[in-house]
Amino acid sequence: MAHTTSRAEGAFLGLACGNALGLPYETIWPAAKIRTLSGGSIRDIPDDESSKPWDDETAHAMILADLLAKTGGTNPRLFAERLLQWRDANGRGMGVLTEKVLDEIEGEVDPLEASEEASERLGRNWSAGNGALVRAVPIAIFIHAGNADRAHLVHLATDATRTTHWNPLCVGSTVAYALALSDVLEGKTCDFPTLAEALGPMGFPEAVAQAVSGARLPLSAFQLDGKQKGFALKALQVGLWALHAEGSTEEILEQVILEGGDTDTNAAIAGASLGARHGVESLPERWIAKIHQPELLRKAVAELSIKRPA
Repeated sequence: MAHTTSRAEGAFLGLACGNALGLPYETIWPAAKIRTLSGGSIRDIPDDESSKPWDDETAHAMILADLLAKTGGTNPRLFAERLLQWRDANGRGMGVLTEKVLDEIEGEVDPLEASEEASERLGRNWSAGNGALVRAVPIAIFIHAGNADRAHLVHLATDATRTTHWNPLCVGSTVAYALALSDVLEGKTCDFPTLAEALGPMGFPEAVAQAVSGARLPLSAFQLDGKQKGFALKALQVGLWALHAEGSTEEILEQVILEGGDTDTNAAIAGASLGARHGVESLPERWIAKIHQPELLRKAVAELSIKRPA
């Protein structure tokens, strides 16, 4: 039986709304330029977005949600096969790292082997992209339904991330964000020092715990439009920052996008945080009406929220 909560639905639809809201500014990067072009106001999703396929952040969350609902796991081979199908269908917004790994996997290379090799070729910093962070959202919802404990959450998030993003900074960021969201979905306040401390024994780079500890800084401190604009740790900090930021969902997402950088991913992560924190009612109806197939997003949450037999 499904037990869909407003927080779970808010997290998933918030991801899609933030993704679509930030998408028009994705390639602009500098905050000053975005402020000039937008006039300092970003409150509406483009009218034609509903007719376009989901961008990669929303698409990957949907693919993983379907895999979790049907199999109860995040098997890298099965996940990679579904990502290949998505790439061949449209692949809208696909990141460079994901594309490189999927090209290798298509050649019958094991997904984890291809992912590790791509990470090594690109180096630690260049392979630490934020593309896998949204995968924390369906995992946290799955856990929220009582389908696994927090220890298993780490396993699910690790496999889902490593399928394309082997770098431990990416894995640690996804795990940290999934743990934070799981608390918020339960109506709890995520305590950043406690979360940072919990990450220590897991063997992730110290930079992940430091990013968590620094997430209460002002948004401008993250320098989202600076070097490494698509850095996993920056997206993690945006997601955590949104869990305590003051203001309406519209105000906070506008603030995130106006900071520049990888606007679609940052806004997707922030949107998920805000939806999980305040529920689906906090998302403007006009936004939901403009995202692609919101009914399928709601269905994905319902299927994730079904309690599986032990």
